[in-house]
Amino acid sequence: MTKKIFAILMSALFVLSTFAIGAVATEAPATEAPAAEAPVADAPAETEAPVEEPEIDMVLDYISADEAAIAEEAVRANLNEEFICYGRYSLADAPSSDDNDGVSPDTPKRTLGAPDGAGACSLLAANNGGVFVTNGRLLIGAVYTFEGIEDGVIKMTANDGTTNFKVHEPVDNPKSGAMKFGANKSLTFKNDAIIEDIILFNEIDMYSPTISITNGCTLIMGDNIDSMKKDTNTFPTHVSLYVEEGSTLVVKSGTYNTITGGGNVYLADGVVVENIEFVETKFDENGMIVIDVDVTMPPVDAGAETTAAVAGVTTAAIDGGAEGGLNVWVIVAIAAAVVVVAAVVVVVVTKKKKQ
Repeated sequence: MTKKIFAILMSALFVLSTFAIGAVATEAPATEAPAAEAPVADAPAETEAPVEEPEIDMVLDYISADEAAIAEEAVRANLNEEFICYGRYSLADAPSSDDNDGVSPDTPKRTLGAPDGAGACSLLAANNGGVFVTNGRLLIGAVYTFEGIEDGVIKMTANDGTTNFKVHEPVDNPKSGAMKFGANKSLTFKNDAIIEDIILFNEIDMYSPTISITNGCTLIMGDNIDSMKKDTNTFPTHVSLYVEEGSTLVVKSGTYNTITGGGNVYLADGVVVENIEFVETKFDENGMIVIDVDVTMPPVDAGAETTAAVAGVTTAAIDGGAEGGLNVWVIVAIAAAVVVVAAVVVVVVTKKKKQ
């Protein structure tokens, strides 16, 4: 009888020992998971270098007032002030047409157009530059680059020397003497140019149109530039300026959203550069701005939710969870049962020896 009891107890001990070893082997990855996951949580701080935001001073080469004065003098000396043409976008109360001759306020061109087209650019190209006067709203309705001006200078203004056509009302869309930009549009010069005594108006929300100088040339943003934007917009912006490396930008008046590039820049006292960064602007098939809520206004607690999810995974790995096998308390109970069985076996063997 004693032998049978001993055999049964030894069998039970073997089964329980095997089960305990198997349970520990199954649980091992779960208990080791925190050590494996910890580096993942810390990885960004250890492996990613902090991103440094570029500053304007790092890419632009600022020149002195004397250098700026020399550059401006050279440009103005080359300007053909004798030739003046007019242009304005056609409105019901101020009609215009590219069929007009463009040489008087009463017969303005409607567009800038191409050097070989019917717009005002054809007149400027034929005269190797000159003065363009807007006596209404000049609409920059394209990604536009002046062509056909070889070594001349273009001056863009609202003042022809006799009449100043600037009218600042209404404030959300000035009536006259304004250079107005369409959505995602820009104005680029590949020749020396002057912009002065004019209204720079941006009506578009969340988008800053750009005036650029390239090709090693000089752009003079002269006196009496009135910078306007539609303040009723959610994110109103002023026009921005860009100067290509090797080119020169002299800014004497106005307010601008940003000035970027790699060329030479002079900013006179009183010039304001806001340096405001805006989210990406998206447009629908009709050219209307679409605000992407996911991009522009992310949930405030998104980071907390992500952190909580990671913490939940880590906790599940430590505790075993419903899918991680037996938890540590079950293992302890099995080990205790093994000890009890071993103790019984020892008692039985001892009694047998005494008999």
